[in-house]
Amino acid sequence: MFKFSKGHLILIVFSLSFPCFAADEQWSLTEDWLVRLGEPKTSQDYIQGLFLGGLTALDSSFVIAGGEARVDKRSLLSGESIKRFELAADSQTTWAEADGSIYGGDTKGYLYRIDLQRNEIIWKQPAKGILFSRPLVQNNQIWMMNSYGSLESYAADSGQWLWQQRDPKETSLGMWSFQGPQFFNDYVVNGFPSGVLMAFEPSTGKRIWSEDFRTTEEDTLGLNDLKSVQSSGDYLVASSFSGDVKAWKKTGASQALIWEKRFSLHTPASFDIEANRVYMSDRNASVMAVELSTGYVIWKYELTGGLGSTPAYQGNYLWVVSSNGVCSVLNRETGALIAKSKAMGSAELSPALVFNDGRSAIVLTNLGILRRYSLIKKL
Repeated sequence: MFKFSKGHLILIVFSLSFPCFAADEQWSLTEDWLVRLGEPKTSQDYIQGLFLGGLTALDSSFVIAGGEARVDKRSLLSGESIKRFELAADSQTTWAEADGSIYGGDTKGYLYRIDLQRNEIIWKQPAKGILFSRPLVQNNQIWMMNSYGSLESYAADSGQWLWQQRDPKETSLGMWSFQGPQFFNDYVVNGFPSGVLMAFEPSTGKRIWSEDFRTTEEDTLGLNDLKSVQSSGDYLVASSFSGDVKAWKKTGASQALIWEKRFSLHTPASFDIEANRVYMSDRNASVMAVELSTGYVIWKYELTGGLGSTPAYQGNYLWVVSSNGVCSVLNRETGALIAKSKAMGSAELSPALVFNDGRSAIVLTNLGILRRYSLIKKL
């Protein structure tokens, strides 16, 4: 397993106040600090690092899990650990925050609720299979995918098991399911490894509707996994590995397909409802802004190498990290490059944690390195 040594701070430099961005100004990315959580020593360690959980934002801190059997609450300002919670095994999920608690799972199949006010684990519930995906938490209920490709629901206050729905078509690639469920039109929507997208009544698990992304050719190869499902509540965008992107809009108690495109997303999309846009990273190493209501591609930016993460933004700054270790900041309106880092020699797979009005972000690499970047205007 990928074992991390105790995190230690390497470098701290702060720059938290910036002027507004103008088109003719030149910017650069500076590294404010670096925290090395650990370093892989074997090929198995390196592969294990590809499955580190992502970052979960809190008010002035963030939560990260992965590596050793623990989940850490860390400072946005310094990266230092504020509180550490010991788990039964390594955690590879991105934890979810709701009502002062965080929820996530480990690789022994335990699901946890940790109260951040009381700084203690409230309950630990054995689940089925290994837990990889980010939980969905709402109305005292949890929904989460396991390594068997099944969707499970638990009570948030007690951890009591409520219901389960299995993939309607068995697949040997169930452990590909890192994508978590989403809320859309008051239903829980989940993409299964076989390529079937399904909506369920949240409290009972009753099946409401389904959409089949499977094709005969990809079905035989096992390439139908729905790895990109994202919802804004009123809109839903989903993509299969095989290369179909579909978007739906809530229409009363039902939903309407509003557009369909023939390309494949690498990661879940990011909604910008105010601008009527959705930002996407595709399997051709492109980042694009798409008009949400029509599917029209407004702009496209080609990454210099590697596949991009889910785009994350604040203000006019859109951040994308890539599998070749480059962090890029784009103009959210035009897609023009504002600044980018040099290649760090390790993959950055999780979305950047963006804050400070979009001028700062924290990124995590598969080598267990946390970096905080800030945009600095060149003199």
